[in-house]
Amino acid sequence: MSQTSLDILIPTIREDASEIWFSYNPRFDDDPVHVLFNVDDPPPRALIVDCQYWDNPWFPNVLKEEMDYCKVKDFDKYLHVWEGKTVQQSDEQVMHGCWKIEPVPDPPANAILKYGVDWGFSSDPMAVVRSWIQDRTMYIDYEAGGKGVKTVDLAAKLDEVPDIRRWPLVGDSARPDTIDYVRDAGFKIHGAKKGKGSIEDGIEFIKGHNVIIDPRCKEVIDEFIHYKYKKDPHTGKILPIIVDASNHWIDSLRYSHEGGYTGFFEGLI
Repeated sequence: MSQTSLDILIPTIREDASEIWFSYNPRFDDDPVHVLFNVDDPPPRALIVDCQYWDNPWFPNVLKEEMDYCKVKDFDKYLHVWEGKTVQQSDEQVMHGCWKIEPVPDPPANAILKYGVDWGFSSDPMAVVRSWIQDRTMYIDYEAGGKGVKTVDLAAKLDEVPDIRRWPLVGDSARPDTIDYVRDAGFKIHGAKKGKGSIEDGIEFIKGHNVIIDPRCKEVIDEFIHYKYKKDPHTGKILPIIVDASNHWIDSLRYSHEGGYTGFFEGLI
């Protein structure tokens, strides 16, 4: 149910003692019905019941066998289908199947730290992220940013990410004046090359690793969940077209690893 439908429906129920019932299994964290009730301050007089399969005294063995199989084969799917958790991985996701959330260790002494920043514009957020690679694992351990960050506040926001002044920083080259400003503030920054195919190459480079995202990187996690391919509205099939949304921290991650694509893909051939 969309937020628009909720906004229209709820005010039209005027009769005393009226009730609205929702029985649902949430799909994503930002599903409107889930957002309405999955908060510390739900609507007045709301009664929220969390009902699970273990509450069902007639839960049959045939379903338990199917559930146990799902739990072993695809634990993320099990959590969604059988425990009502929101989807963390789906075929619509651009980053499907390559990432998980767990505490990231401190980088080893020989780690090459990668920093990238997307400046944001208008309603888009400024996004900065730190990562490093060991073997075939990409670790994402720090992020910063937000909407409405003024130019004079960029340095302070960048400094929220540890050691960022000590390492090269790759920024969105669409704002060369901003790059000059940040360089003058003492950062070792240069603009991303971008170019034709750079988005797809960057995505494939990221997906070529086992990606571990630290739980504190909430914006990165949100984008890995919501960065999606377009779906055909008539058939529901997934199209090879990436929706240009929920990608600011992911763009920062791509920028930071720019230059590593060529050698990486040659190593796969």
